[in-house]
Formats: sequence, C-alpha cells, structure tokens
Amino acid sequence: MSADVARVALLGSGTVGLAVLRRLAAWQGSSLGDGLQLVFAANTRLALFDRAGLDPLQCADLLPAAQNVRRCSHRCDAVRALGSEGIRILIDATADADTAANHAACLSEGVHVATACKLAAGTSLDQWRAIRAACAQNGVGFGDRATVGAGLPLLRSIRELCAGGDTIHAIAGVMSGSLAWLFHNFDASRPFSELVQRFLQPTSTLLYTCSTRRCRSCLQMHNCLVATCVSWRGSRAGECKCALRSFAPAIPSMAAAERIIE
Repeated sequence: MSADVARVALLGSGTVGLAVLRRLAAWQGSSLGDGLQLVFAANTRLALFDRAGLDPLQCADLLPAAQNVRRCSHRCDAVRALGSEGIRILIDATADADTAANHAACLSEGVHVATACKLAAGTSLDQWRAIRAACAQNGVGFGDRATVGAGLPLLRSIRELCAGGDTIHAIAGVMSGSLAWLFHNFDASRPFSELVQRFLQPTSTLLYTCSTRRCRSCLQMHNCLVATCVSWRGSRAGECKCALRSFAPAIPSMAAAERIIE
C-alpha cells in the first residue's frame, strides 16, 4: 500500500455507518477512492479485518446480518488493525459512550478520528480538553462537524471566522437536524404532534434513530464523515470560545408546542 493511501477503520453499521460504506464503494476506482483503504469494519456483533483492503459493499451486507451472540466493543481492535505508521483514520458511526471516551487515546496514538457522535466533545469539558491536547501534540485531526445539525457547516464556519480574527458575539439558529426537519416539513396542514410521531417511527427511512430514541438525519452526517477523511491533510481549525443559550422557551408538552406554533 502506498504511503499516501489512508487506512480507514469504521465502527458502527447503522444508517450512518452503512451510508459511509456505500459512499466508499461508490468511490472505488476514482481519485478519491484510491486515497482511502478500508481495512477494518465492525459493529458490536462482528468485526471484519483485511490489511489488503475490505470490500465496502460486502461489509454492508455482513455486518447488519451478524447474529447477536455476544455484544462487545471492537474499538481497540480497530486501532491495532490500522497499524502504527502512515495516515490512519477511525470513523465512529456509533452512539456509544465508551467508544467516544476512547477518542482522546486514539488521537494520542496518531490516529485521526471522525465522528458523528456528540458524546466525545459535547458532554465533558475534561474530555474535550483531552481531545484538543491530543490533536495538538500528535498533529492529528478530530472531525466533529457531523455532530451539529446533522452535518450543518456551523463548526467549520465558526472556526474559520475565529482564525481570521473575527469576534463572534452571538449565534442564533436551529442547531438540531431533527428540529430542522420538523420545521421544514410543518405547513399547518396537520397537527405538529402528528409530524413528530411520523418522525419518530423506527421504520422511517428519513432518519437515523439511536437507542435513546433521539433522531437525526444521516445524509449530511455521512457526507461530513467521508469528506473529513478525504481532506485530512489541511490545517487544524482554531478554537472558539462562546456561550450558547437556547432562545426558545421550555415546552412542557406537545399540546403547548402546538399552541406556540399556532
């Protein structure tokens, strides 16, 4: 394998993970695909590894169909599979807190991390600081753009503005991909609660539903994840310090929500 080819490990085979695999498959034979080599793919039931490269579509067939015999985490196996040299990228398409807590350790070993999970940098200040320190010390990147608004380019825009010397005083907008979908599709022709129920259907093909029943769109997520892998030789984004607060009132019930919208 050429030193310019990045080895990729994928954790997770839900809607986002499968979309990543299909995108990698679609890129095979192109200049983008030739720069990425999938060597490891796993969910909690099955791990697939081939140093010479895995077939993304075969992984997309095998991983979801694996029997739920013994659930386990394969994040340590993923790092070992990536080896110790060259460009190495871990894609976290899970909603697993333990996997997210291990990102700083992966970065410390020189592995780039791209994630669609908010838990790594959005729950603990100490963990966020550990991630930032590992990136700075090892010259690696932490791709977290897919965690905001299901892939809205908010983080990149904020970091580029700060890097250019601008001061951000306030941010207002819908930061949730779920709410953005709801507001986009609400036209007052039906109750808002009916739209929410449709959104929460486990069989819906529009969204990715995690185990906590919080839903998010997967299309922009997997685009951000794969784009992050392709572009990982650029400069690291700057740090931004600004306070975020909700400008919407607390809504105790769906009925109250409908009254506000009406």
